[in-house]
Amino acid sequence: MIRRFVLVSIALCAACSGGSAATPDAGAPQRPALSYTDWTESTELFAETRAFVVGEDSPVAAHITRLSDFSALDAGTVVVVLTHADGTAERFEATAPNPPGIFRPVARPTAVGYATLSVEIRAEHIDVVHRLGEVEIFASDAAARAAIPEEPPPLGRITFLKEQQWPIPFGTTVVARRTVRASIPVFGTVEERPESDVVVIAASAGRITDASLPSLGTAVEVGTVLASIAPQLAATDRASLDLAVTSARIDVAQAEREHARLDALRTEGAVPERRVIEAQHAVDEAQAALTAAQRRLAIFERTLRTGGSSTGGLPVRAPIAGEITEIDVAPGQLIDEGAPLFRIVATGSTWLTLEIPESDLGALVLPLAASFRVPGEAHEREVPAEVLVALTRVVDPHSRTAPARFALEGVPVASGTHVEGRLFIGEPTESLAIPWTAVIDDGGVRVAFVEVEGESFARRPLRLGARDGDWIAVESGVAEGEHVVSTGALSVKLAGASGTVPAHGHSH
Repeated sequence: MIRRFVLVSIALCAACSGGSAATPDAGAPQRPALSYTDWTESTELFAETRAFVVGEDSPVAAHITRLSDFSALDAGTVVVVLTHADGTAERFEATAPNPPGIFRPVARPTAVGYATLSVEIRAEHIDVVHRLGEVEIFASDAAARAAIPEEPPPLGRITFLKEQQWPIPFGTTVVARRTVRASIPVFGTVEERPESDVVVIAASAGRITDASLPSLGTAVEVGTVLASIAPQLAATDRASLDLAVTSARIDVAQAEREHARLDALRTEGAVPERRVIEAQHAVDEAQAALTAAQRRLAIFERTLRTGGSSTGGLPVRAPIAGEITEIDVAPGQLIDEGAPLFRIVATGSTWLTLEIPESDLGALVLPLAASFRVPGEAHEREVPAEVLVALTRVVDPHSRTAPARFALEGVPVASGTHVEGRLFIGEPTESLAIPWTAVIDDGGVRVAFVEVEGESFARRPLRLGARDGDWIAVESGVAEGEHVVSTGALSVKLAGASGTVPAHGHSH
């Protein structure tokens, strides 16, 4: 919780309350103003008010931010509570914001002395109390002015109003100690594994009988029928096929007669047993030739009957599950044996290859873990050491790098994507850390912006340590427990560079 003591005009405070009180004389003494900034797990409170004087209105401008998305609280009830030493409590309530995010209860204490100040917030999914500590309730404005001296704002503070924060992507993160792993930056590529990229070829010469084929991008399972092939026949006309069947039948009949004759002679002892066995073998060969001729004729007839449908040929099936990425044939096309038909790539089963500069090879130790970030994504993806496939220490003579290859399973990244990566080296250490997005390059100096109050920020030059994915160690520049701007830091930098104090959307 942070307090600020400054002097502002009573006229501004009357406008902040939304009331219709008469504007005091411009030359009248001013009552001191106070501000508080406090956080709970779900809300941030930035409250501005007048020093509390018995019997006098102290309008409160309570700016409420949801920490789930750093948006303005647009509905709910805010209650300012003054709890006196005797246990009695005075409650001052506002039941709606005006405008969204700013609630305006008006405190009018009835007793002089010390009281504990708290602010209760009740809204959808929110029921919290901000405890702001002890405050003094004065007997008069003069007593308040005597007790609270004027303090000019510290030099270098950047004003960035809640009305500026709420409409844009904005957020803060608490500086805390984390386990950080040293790393080296690398570049790499996501590519298919050899076994996940299959070209389906024709097992036989023939013609594609399908009227339509799968389209590019179609997902297939193992065994899915992709196409059908009507095999190319040795004989290309019906008469030749009929002649082959007839000739085979004649050969079968001739072989059977010869077998019967020799078998009769064997019974009489005129020929040896060996001659009968050879005759039976000739019968079997003739029967096999007849069966083959009949099968060729049947395929020819079936192809004519189906008119090129997928049931009229040999099926071509997918050998792996994946996505069709290439189609090299068309319906009705004549193909040769071994011709490429389809290319199938197994999705979600890829390799991450990171190229390590030769100067960093000596720093690598096993086990080796990594992370990578896909272009357009805000956060890095972790790659555990267990999926390291190979670490090659042979340097490519052209790129002067050596590859480290990791297996990725179920990671929805397109093959061929170029990525920024990070290889983790050395033992993890404990350090203060902030999100990498909180670090801004300001004229060659790495800085972060700390929220010292709800609408006031300080620029802090940083001395940085090891980077670990989305986090980076900080050796100096921020303190544990401070709130750094982790989303929208560039907007705060630009606000500070403008050199002007923005106009408030409401009177403070």
